[in-house]
Formats: sequence, structure tokens, C-alpha cells
Amino acid sequence: MRDRFLRAGGEGFADHELLEMLLYNSIPRRDTNEIAHELLYRFGSLRGVFEASPEELKEIDMIGDSSVVLFRLFSEIMRRYVSQSDDSKEIKYDTVAKISEFFLHKYVGVGVETVYAMFLDNSYRLIDCKKMFEGSISSVGFEARKIYETAFAYRAMGVVIAHNHPGGIAIPSSDDINATVMIATGLDMLGIKLIEHMIVASERCVPIMRFSENPTLKNAARDSLPIYSDKEG
Repeated sequence: MRDRFLRAGGEGFADHELLEMLLYNSIPRRDTNEIAHELLYRFGSLRGVFEASPEELKEIDMIGDSSVVLFRLFSEIMRRYVSQSDDSKEIKYDTVAKISEFFLHKYVGVGVETVYAMFLDNSYRLIDCKKMFEGSISSVGFEARKIYETAFAYRAMGVVIAHNHPGGIAIPSSDDINATVMIATGLDMLGIKLIEHMIVASERCVPIMRFSENPTLKNAARDSLPIYSDKEG
């Protein structure tokens, strides 16, 4: 399989074959075909495998610490690869579609609930995007002060926050709404706009402010970004 991969690349390989070959590095001198099939059956896809927690992975027979480290390492390298774009700071993030694409790349391989904040200048260009904090799959503590301080230090015009629902759906909870209201209110007092709050789940990225019935969020999002530009549409 290695010779075939080196000769022809991965184009003709099935998902289980790629996973089988990756496992050679952590489970040497074993037939990893059955393990690869079991991982895909349990987690549904390659993405599901790489987003699974260490505890979930270890429930699969023959998956130990070495395989868990390998998967987490591969996942982190993959996430950085897709999120590091040479032109990311030249793009104007002035539509929901552009912001969605940015965050979908950011959350590749992220299996725990994580909050990112994207800081934009007056031209909607990226100043920086920082991971603010992470928590368990069920909840994240929104440490709003850290967002305020970073936005103020960057002299940002606006902020987009995002968090993921690993293994869930992109529907905001009441906690998500309450946290968004708090952050929007705090940023507004500094003269900074909360542009949107994105939820990432199941390879979808959904803006929650523009569709919210909450009066504070409706007011904050009254000048919402378009979904697409004329060129994108």
C-alpha cells in the first residue's frame, strides 16, 4: 500500500485504506484493516475519527496512547494547514459566506467546544484571529473580558465570534444567545461592533445574530453583512 501511495498518490484510496495506512505508524506489524473499518463505523467518517475525544478513541480495540497522539497530531497539523492562508489578511471579510469559509477551515479537526474571535479593521480586513478559550463538549465559559481587552488593544472596528457544537447541530442554545447579548453590549460600550456570532457544526457555519428575535441582537445586527457579494452570488 505504501508503494502504491508513493507511485500514484492517494486519489484511488478509500477512506478506510488511508486510515489503515496511517495506523501502521502507531500499530506496527499488525493488520490494521479491521481497526480502520471499526473506527469509520463508530465515528461515521474520517472527520468524525479525527474529532473524536481520546476517551472515545480508546474504546476501540487496539487503539492506545500512541494512536491517540498520532490522530491528535495529524488533526492539529491539518487544521493549521487549511487555516494558514497567505492572502487571509488581504481578503475583505465583508460577507457571511467569506466568514463562514474562514471558520470552517479554522475548526477542521477540533473535537472540543472552542471559541475563536476574529478582529477586523475598518475595511473588514483581518487584523488577527485568536483562540480565546476552550471547554468541554457540553459548554464553554465565555470569558467576555478577554474579548473586550483584545479588541481594544487591536483597535478593531468589529469582532466576529465563533464556537463549535462538536457532534451537534448549528442551532443556538439559550446560553449562546445570552453570551452573545453580553458580548455585543460590552463591545458597544467600547465603540466596537459585534458583527456576528457563528456556530460551526456538521460542516456547516450558521450566523445567529441576523436571524435572532432578541431585541439587543436584532439592533446590533441591523446593518448585517450580506450573505454573498454580487460576485459570490
